[in-house]
Amino acid sequence: MVDVRGQPLLRRPKHAGTVHVNYTRGPASVHFNLRAVSERHDAAFAGLFRPPAPGSFFGDAVDITVNPAYTLINLGAQVRLHDATTVFLHFENLGNERYTTA
Repeated sequence: MVDVRGQPLLRRPKHAGTVHVNYTRGPASVHFNLRAVSERHDAAFAGLFRPPAPGSFFGDAVDITVNPAYTLINLGAQVRLHDATTVFLHFENLGNERYTTA
């Protein structure tokens, strides 16, 4: 068993934040979102032990890894054409950031 007392919580970043900025003028709106997440500790939870090596009785404990920090930038817009029609555009991850949320 892995003793985690005093260690960072797994898969929970120490720091994370989101900024939303919306601008509307007449029938059009632009939306900007930025999400920043700091690095976080993780582990492969296959029993928290690797299978034992041939000739060994116990396996090694699974290493705790660190998932890197990431920043996502999203941009959207909408235009109301008339009372019953609005056109939406939404672009996610404009920086083409590699990330894992879980």
